[in-house]
Amino acid sequence: MGIFVNAYSTVRDDVAWTGSGAGPTYVRSLVEPEDVGPFVAELAAGSEALDLQEHLNGFAGYARDQGIERAGEYNPTIHSVFQHIFQVRRHYVFERPEDFSLTEFSAWAKEANAIFLLPDGTVRNADGADLLDPQNSSGQEILSAPHTELATARRDRIRGRLWEEGIRISPFLPPVIGETEVVVRRPSEILERAQTLVTLARIAVDVVAGQSVDVDSQLGRIGVRADRVGADRSGGSSVTGSERSFLDAVRRFNTIGSVDSPAYPTELTEQAFQVQWGFVAAEMLGWAIGVTQTDPFELNAPDPEKLATQLLDSGAASHVRPQPLSLICDALEYTFSLRWFAVDQSLKAAHGEAAGGAGSAAGSAGAGAPFQLEPAQESILLERHRALAWLVNPTTDYEDVDLST
Repeated sequence: MGIFVNAYSTVRDDVAWTGSGAGPTYVRSLVEPEDVGPFVAELAAGSEALDLQEHLNGFAGYARDQGIERAGEYNPTIHSVFQHIFQVRRHYVFERPEDFSLTEFSAWAKEANAIFLLPDGTVRNADGADLLDPQNSSGQEILSAPHTELATARRDRIRGRLWEEGIRISPFLPPVIGETEVVVRRPSEILERAQTLVTLARIAVDVVAGQSVDVDSQLGRIGVRADRVGADRSGGSSVTGSERSFLDAVRRFNTIGSVDSPAYPTELTEQAFQVQWGFVAAEMLGWAIGVTQTDPFELNAPDPEKLATQLLDSGAASHVRPQPLSLICDALEYTFSLRWFAVDQSLKAAHGEAAGGAGSAAGSAGAGAPFQLEPAQESILLERHRALAWLVNPTTDYEDVDLST
């Protein structure tokens, strides 16, 4: 009697079977055909893509719960499996005899960057290792879900360059996804989010300055309706829930035609100060589609007026020229790595520790002085991380992207 072996690949294109046994009996994908992408397929009711997404959501929950039950706590290996499932693009099902060996999948699994769910309920890599075994997170060698060779090579190249600049990144920090795995949002959606962010940031600047602002007039310039909440993957602009709350609060303290300056409460002014950082995220999104010019490997704040001119120009859509996927992945790896360093630096400062230590210390920036990121640079990294994480996770709302390091 045969059994079914489920393989979960993060590589978006179909990986041809190269093993000794029969090929897959069933394959389904979250990605549209390559000639229109790489975009995620529409998750319409009754679609294969939606069915797969719901299956993956259940699988991720199962792996997390089983891992915690066996280990007693959430650990790095469980997290790596959870993240792998979150990044799955294709699901393959193979039929095999009960006495099959996973070794026949080794070469194919390496190319597909796949993990396996077996009938006994275990989650394994192609070498047969039980990824949710608590022993995998103990000792010096922590076993994790696999990564593609491209992703690993990018990690080594970019973190090697950071090392030369005196910035040490933890060896346990996984790489970001590679160009064979990444699925991005459509350029029109990226431009609309960038336009929304830059418009909200301009409104926030006026609030911080204590000036009146016509919210609806500002939003009307780019066709954003403040009553449209949440991600809108149909192509229409939207504002998130927290953005809508901010705009509603600004409206309440503004009376159109009044000669009096609004008396914004301290809480709203503080919120506006944070919303201003949307200029950074907007610039990064604009860069990803070639509408704005910036260097993603330099931590420089954008020029707000120049950025607004580029993004809000009526012909901005005609200037869309998406960056190569490899360059987007480079920017994501660089940002993710430096974000880890920024968080590590903050944690050490909070505990009164000097920057330094194995696997996480910054090197010297002069006569033995540890490298330090400035607060403004940390904020730039946070907003760039938010923008890039949203860009490469098309099924996640802007406010829900994973910014953990």
